Amino acid sequence: MTKYFRENFHFYIFFFILFSCYFFFEPRITPDTKSYIITGKNVINNLFGGNFSNLLFSLLEIDILLKIISILNISIFFQLIGENAKYFLVILNLFLFFYIFNINCIISRRINPIKDKKILFLIVIFFSFFYFPVFLLSFNILTEVYFQCICMIYLRHLYLGNNNLKKLFLLSLISLFINPMGITLIGFTLILFLSKYLRLNINFLILFTIMLIIFVIPFMLDYLFKGSYFTNIDGGRIKFLEKGNIIYFFLYYDQGALKWCESYCDFTTIYSSLKSNSNYLDYLFSGLLRIYYFIYPIRPYFSLNHNLLISICMIFIYFGFFSSFLFCKFKSFIPFYFILFFIFFFVITPLSPSFRYQSVLYLMLIPNTAIAYNLIITRIYEKFNN
Repeated sequence: MTKYFRENFHFYIFFFILFSCYFFFEPRITPDTKSYIITGKNVINNLFGGNFSNLLFSLLEIDILLKIISILNISIFFQLIGENAKYFLVILNLFLFFYIFNINCIISRRINPIKDKKILFLIVIFFSFFYFPVFLLSFNILTEVYFQCICMIYLRHLYLGNNNLKKLFLLSLISLFINPMGITLIGFTLILFLSKYLRLNINFLILFTIMLIIFVIPFMLDYLFKGSYFTNIDGGRIKFLEKGNIIYFFLYYDQGALKWCESYCDFTTIYSSLKSNSNYLDYLFSGLLRIYYFIYPIRPYFSLNHNLLISICMIFIYFGFFSSFLFCKFKSFIPFYFILFFIFFFVITPLSPSFRYQSVLYLMLIPNTAIAYNLIITRIYEKFNN
């Protein structure tokens, strides 16, 4: 028993700190949660009441279909338990986040050549707490951690070389009905499928796909908004895509100029302007700006100290991630292609890339970052202690 505890001490430390925070941060029922409760109740009533036409009509709404697992999960909990369901959902999130931490440890063990893992696990814990503020916000979102967990399970399969397309496709499908960002996983699984069965070079195929995402999607948006019958449609799929593709809260590209919002943008006004006046370059630069702020998430309405802290953390993480390529010999670069694809896919994602989605990227970088600093610390220790 003592040996088992000694070998797994890092899990107990992490879980103790994580669970302790549960007593200091009160989960709230946000407007999104209330919307999920009502929507889920309607879907369930239509299902068991035999109103299949209304059920089908509801599921055809992209906002519902691509979040149906999260919606039903929240709604069922609240209908069975009441308002106290938020505590049960938060506890579930705690266990999921702990599982994500475990996945990072598994990946790190896989790619780390050092036998002594104690320093490595402590470093993984340290970097996991860079993500911690996002996790605490997920207390309010309640099911946001689900998507992060699926992404990390997907990444673990890639790192372990277990490219079973059936499992990867199943994970992708599940993620799609948790969050629209699951389109990213669907797209990458399709690339693996084409590479395997058409015998295409995976490097070429991924780079070619990224180039298509960057340069062809803006052309498609320009056509959809101006040259087709979608022009006069106010709701549905197209409007759902527009919000993420064109507008990024405080900075957007319109008619050849960068424009700032003091706080959050007035979506209705900007939407009308973009729809009537924007061109291909507007959509292209808007997408590139979104990628930039996805990688470097500063905000003009944050304080200088806040942005400075973000900058230091990002430099710290990116330095460790890229340094890992100098220290380790990776057998497969498919996990890194997935991370690259995840970043560039934000040009066409249905939702704006908020920090909740950026957090998935940070979680993906933790294993490489951890092993790099582990090797640096170990070599410094060996140098000074012979």
